[in-house]
Amino acid sequence: MVRRQRLPRKRTTPNYGKRKHGYEENHPRNEDHRPQNASAKKPATKKPASKTPAKKADKKMSQIDAALAVLKKARKPLSCKEVVEAMGKQKLWTSPGGKTPDATLYAAILRDIKKGADARFKKAAPGRFTKA
Repeated sequence: MVRRQRLPRKRTTPNYGKRKHGYEENHPRNEDHRPQNASAKKPATKKPASKTPAKKADKKMSQIDAALAVLKKARKPLSCKEVVEAMGKQKLWTSPGGKTPDATLYAAILRDIKKGADARFKKAAPGRFTKA
């Protein structure tokens, strides 16, 4: 018995792949039908630089920078929960409303440790960190 080769199934929609309406040609996002004057753009103007440069002291300290400052003062390994509490007491950093700032800090410290020689933190014990 000879097997017949299967043919691809015919689409049941009569206009498959064809446009239903002619409005796509005139759509504003279609590059071929842009107005002629749209290609002429005005040159970009530079904004004048501010007279007083922003100082680093004006900027808020990030969570991981504040944690490093706390660990430098602590001189002993601390858990992330202890570090977050110390940051709040020293008014270095407060959570903007998150539920688990200690988990966020833990993840950030682990990402920093993966840098190897450039790491700012060192794992002293399970769940406890010191400055490198």
